[in-house]
Amino acid sequence: MQSTGASPPSLPAGLVLVDTYHVTPDDEDRPWLPAMPARPALEPGERFDAVVDDTSLAALGAYSRPARGWTPEPMPIPTLLIRATRSPSPGRGRRQTSWPAPCTTADVLGDHRSVIEEEARTTAGAISAWLTGPGHA
Repeated sequence: MQSTGASPPSLPAGLVLVDTYHVTPDDEDRPWLPAMPARPALEPGERFDAVVDDTSLAALGAYSRPARGWTPEPMPIPTLLIRATRSPSPGRGRRQTSWPAPCTTADVLGDHRSVIEEEARTTAGAISAWLTGPGHA
């Protein structure tokens, strides 16, 4: 094989998972998990037909299918799992995410959606602290 002179691709500084849930076959029957992506679509109330179209509704229904049957493996880079402190389904007990592969966790204010909306500043601060902390250049 002839060398092209190109340098090998560099690895990223890390991987950040923001309130990511690893959906296993055991979880698919739990009503709170598949309902998480549908919750924003239900919030418009009477305006539902004006803000939700067939494409977005189909996407919400297929939210967890691409990763079905996939098991995360340890990464060659540091991984951070941001975990929301409020349950994605209020009134149904605390259901905080976990990740099956090795990672560092950081708990931030909010629920599954608000960690990237109303609490985005806090979430960004946790990510920044992790990236500039020990173990990162």
